[in-house]
Amino acid sequence: MNGFENSVPLWLIYSWGLSVQYEISPMMAFDVGYQGGHSIHEFSVTEFNDAVPGSTPRQQRRPYPQLQAYRLVTANGDSKYNSLEMKLQRRPGPSGLSMLLTYTWAKAIDTVGSRLGVPGDPGSISRNISLLRNRGRGDADIPHRFAGTAGYETPFGKGKPYLTDHFMGKILGGWSLNGILTFQGGAWITPLIATDRLDVGSTASSRPDVVRDRNLPSSERIQTRWFDTTALALPAPFVYGNA
Repeated sequence: MNGFENSVPLWLIYSWGLSVQYEISPMMAFDVGYQGGHSIHEFSVTEFNDAVPGSTPRQQRRPYPQLQAYRLVTANGDSKYNSLEMKLQRRPGPSGLSMLLTYTWAKAIDTVGSRLGVPGDPGSISRNISLLRNRGRGDADIPHRFAGTAGYETPFGKGKPYLTDHFMGKILGGWSLNGILTFQGGAWITPLIATDRLDVGSTASSRPDVVRDRNLPSSERIQTRWFDTTALALPAPFVYGNA
């Protein structure tokens, strides 16, 4: 069974930023800036009829014993974004060479998730925990991103240094070659427990405990073990994990 909050407050997004540009030369400029954003009243899905964790008959522990699973969509989620952005740009001149280099250092935090289909990102929240406990890195959180592009325009034809008024300038001019290269950090994942160990009627918000730092030294990272899997442990019976 599903339900929807009534009435739904308007989803609001606030954004702000500041940037400074320095002209290195008539053809090249450097920009550095800050961008921030805050979104409120985002939709979240709550397992509203989850039972209180325990070992007694489940229906007796549900807030609505006459019902089974009941999902309620409410507009109580929020997200925040902050980033440092840098850009170095060279406009094409007589040589035909152009360049654009960008770097973004960012952090996105939200309480909802499940918008981009990132593996492990929770799709719903149990009524037994607060939104604050569901707060963490957002599925759109990319901490580092570098993009570079370079281009070359042929120096022939109108407005160019060669074959300006020659018919060959119309054939050889107007061509360009461009390339782009991008590096970025990977998406964050949320470890989940796939079974209902809490006996509440769903696996929403069922996560393991983090017992120590999950990061491995770079020399120990391999594709099948990128982080320390032993840093995660099953929580005590009928207790929600802290991951």
